[in-house]
Amino acid sequence: MARCNSDDCLRWRPDVLVSRGAGYQLEGEWYCSPGCLQEAASQQLSDQPLAQEWPTTGPRIGSLLVHQKALSAASLRLALRSQEVTRLPLGRQLEQMGLVSRATVLRALSTQAGVSYLAAIDLSQIRSITEPLTTATLRELGLVAVGVSADAQILKVACVAPVRWPVLRAINRVTGWTAEPLLVSDSDWQQLMIALAEKGQSQAIPVTDVEDAAALATKLAHEKRAHEVTMARVDPFILVRMENRNRHEHLLMHLDVDTSNAVSKEEPCLAASM
Repeated sequence: MARCNSDDCLRWRPDVLVSRGAGYQLEGEWYCSPGCLQEAASQQLSDQPLAQEWPTTGPRIGSLLVHQKALSAASLRLALRSQEVTRLPLGRQLEQMGLVSRATVLRALSTQAGVSYLAAIDLSQIRSITEPLTTATLRELGLVAVGVSADAQILKVACVAPVRWPVLRAINRVTGWTAEPLLVSDSDWQQLMIALAEKGQSQAIPVTDVEDAAALATKLAHEKRAHEVTMARVDPFILVRMENRNRHEHLLMHLDVDTSNAVSKEEPCLAASM
């Protein structure tokens, strides 16, 4: 016998009905109705820690380049003075001044983050990857799929520094796949965005707050007869997986920046993927 996990409900259903899809599962807990599911989803999203910043734990990029003897201390001081005026990231500042190459900066950033990097991009390979999330959804999250191992459920994704670890953890939480980051240079990233900016791609659904997000996720789960729901919040996004016995669907929502105090985007958008 299954009892609803809502403290205000506690209604029960026979296990045989639950096994046939009665009610909803959220994070391993059973809820008897859309109302109970929505309340639990709202609470879960409110309790999840915000992830607005992605601090780098490794050594500073300038010190690392000096340590690697790719840059002199005097050149670093000169670049730092120029950076006070331009406000560019230090790696880009060094490149523009001709003090280091793009490849040198990329290698240093990968060492700093403790991840690998991509010196070249194969666009034909990228376009063939569709699992576990669509290209449009990943792009909204600041990632591009560049390799996949379906058996091991490992997705290799290109990204720029700093690595957005909370986003990678959110993907793992919702899909069960491990997202392995590979750094690319800013110029390669721009080329990727141009190549993947296909007309008609869907984008993330705007929501005003976590209550609005919970209500939308519940409504869609009910309409699509999805009995298992998993969600992860990584501001300003909420990633949701809805599944039943035959199929699954991913939904990406964008929180209103005034309500969530999240990092601003120019336009909120929709990215639902089958």
